[in-house]
Amino acid sequence: MIARRLAPWITLAFVGCEEPKSEPQDPDVDPHAAPVAGAGTMRTEIEALRQALPDPFRYSQELERFFELEQAQALTRHGPQSAEELLRFIESEAEPARVRVATLLLSRLDPAFFHRRFLTWLALADREMVEAVEPGIWRFRVEANVLAKDIVALASAGRPHALLLLQRPAVRAAKLELISFARQDLEPLSVYALYALEHALDASDRELLEDLRDHSRVARVRELAGELVSKLPAGSAP
Repeated sequence: MIARRLAPWITLAFVGCEEPKSEPQDPDVDPHAAPVAGAGTMRTEIEALRQALPDPFRYSQELERFFELEQAQALTRHGPQSAEELLRFIESEAEPARVRVATLLLSRLDPAFFHRRFLTWLALADREMVEAVEPGIWRFRVEANVLAKDIVALASAGRPHALLLLQRPAVRAAKLELISFARQDLEPLSVYALYALEHALDASDRELLEDLRDHSRVARVRELAGELVSKLPAGSAP
């Protein structure tokens, strides 16, 4: 995997997306200053934290203690400068496990320092990277429905992997857009849309699912739609 270069056209995908309100920044801190630690030092510190990261099934019990580790504190204590260093690391790192750690650390900072730029990076990320950031991105201090719509904006710009992040209740904020994706009969876009829609379906969606099951040109869409129909309450009306 090579280091990612940001494409200026990606910013078009976010026109109309709500951006977190900025908090006053320390005038003595330059958010564009060069990182305090070199890339090699940052990678060493992130790798040490990766080894200390609790099992994902124990995040709710142990993640706060992880954030209290001295190395985690050191990488997040300088506000916008810390965000800049973590973003540069994420943009250049090829190992998803280390990007997962860096994204978790970003969640401790004001999203005004990084949210838009992180989305720009996410737009170019492959499936493995997208899946790696899932634990951290939903800990950003951004309203879940706003984040869901930002993710859908990425898919609208031709980056469907981001939809894999929407397998949670926040998907209801983008349900209409996901239904549109599912109807487009495109792989993997329509498949990923159905993965997400599973968390927002109700009895009124039976007709949609039956239509996809019976008429979609994408085999995996037909298969998933059939599975989802079977999960709806028996006897529910369209």
